[in-house]
Amino acid sequence: MLMVNQLIGFGARRATAPAGPPPPLDGLSPTGAYSLSRDLLTSFAGNARYNGTTTASQLNDQTGAGSRNLAASPTNLTVQTAGPNSRTSAKCDAINQQFSGSVMSNFISATSGYYIASFLLWSAAGSNNLVFGDGNTNLGLYLQPGKLNSYNQGQWAPALGSGFAVSTATAYVAEWRHESGNLYCRLNGGSWSGATVSGNSTLTGALNIGGKGGSGQAPINFFEGATFSTVPSTTVQDALVADFKAWIGA
Repeated sequence: MLMVNQLIGFGARRATAPAGPPPPLDGLSPTGAYSLSRDLLTSFAGNARYNGTTTASQLNDQTGAGSRNLAASPTNLTVQTAGPNSRTSAKCDAINQQFSGSVMSNFISATSGYYIASFLLWSAAGSNNLVFGDGNTNLGLYLQPGKLNSYNQGQWAPALGSGFAVSTATAYVAEWRHESGNLYCRLNGGSWSGATVSGNSTLTGALNIGGKGGSGQAPINFFEGATFSTVPSTTVQDALVADFKAWIGA
């Protein structure tokens, strides 16, 4: 009887694993793309997603714009696996740590913007704990005790006190959207909040993830996120949410 290696020698083919799906941001035009655990764009393959090993000093923009890399401040963030699928994340200490970068005008426009982020709450949030936003507290995704809301120019979506329910030890994918003079919020791909009238965004503050902004720091493990200056179509939004949720197990 011929052995397997003999069969291969006579022209048999080795089985190869089918190619997986392309990275979720391929074919899109994000202004920022960040993940500690995977490549969000094929064009980024082979590059460092973050600088460091057990701690991260920098979160690198996968669109290739080095000016949009985010620096850990004031100290490096702890790198650890988290969530149902044990994905690599950066843990914000809820005291003073965050990733911060260049001004918001590099990521969204004054009249239009979209951001998607995945995270896990490792402790109960306080008031105005920033998941994503700017250091001048003009806009962002904010945690309240047991709730999550979008914020822009003094307006909340949903109304402050009636945000989307969140709890500890749970992975989430959240979206912030501003277009046509209205602000919206969504959590884990459910229904969008009703439109909240909100004026043009002030974009002079620096992008912050997991930290500085509002009255408190966010007790989160940050997995990944992307920013857009033009709001993607509903189909693209839904596909991104489904992909981000599947990756972290939300």
